[in-house]
Amino acid sequence: MCHGTKPIHLIVSGQGGTGKSRVINMLQQLVSNDSTELLVVVAAPTGLVAYSIAGTTIHKTFSLPAYQLSMASPLTTGPCTKIS
Repeated sequence: MCHGTKPIHLIVSGQGGTGKSRVINMLQQLVSNDSTELLVVVAAPTGLVAYSIAGTTIHKTFSLPAYQLSMASPLTTGPCTKIS
């Protein structure tokens, strides 16, 4: 954040081939040319997409463990069964 301003959270979604990566790359250029004080974090759900937008995966950005589906344990009954 810069000078007490609120951060901008942006999700770009759409079908393949609609220009999402171009929009993200253009926004990165606009922000980086406008100010060097702003931090831009670009994250994507897969490594291929992260590479195409010069970002990182969501797991890497938030330091989440990346498990394969077969390695993940299911939620058990109790107070922690819902993700909120």
